[in-house]
Amino acid sequence: MNRITLTLTTEVADRLTALAARPVESAAVLLARRAALPNGGIRLLGVRLLDVPDDAYHERTDTALGISSDGFMPALRETEHAGATAIWVRTHPAPGSTPTVRSPSAMLGPSVNHQLRTAGLTSPYES
Repeated sequence: MNRITLTLTTEVADRLTALAARPVESAAVLLARRAALPNGGIRLLGVRLLDVPDDAYHERTDTALGISSDGFMPALRETEHAGATAIWVRTHPAPGSTPTVRSPSAMLGPSVNHQLRTAGLTSPYES
């Protein structure tokens, strides 16, 4: 099994720390460059953090968030054009929060999958 390591620039680490300190759930796309290591492992270097713009949230509390495609499509396009890897980042600030995974259809849905295809991207959740 390959070992994967994520390394962050100081600027990205500081921005992630600030994102996690917000009192409401927040999201961003982390752009990472991939490098193969001599031992067979993979190193991902997080080079840029693109926050979801405030106006893209249609729900945002300390226990939930909802985001329109305008909140992440520009970041996914930029990731694709840069030849980078996109890593979805989401915070869970409520005391005692336990992150849970929603079904893929609940996360994206058919209209977002269509927008991904239109942008020349592929959704990993599309069936």
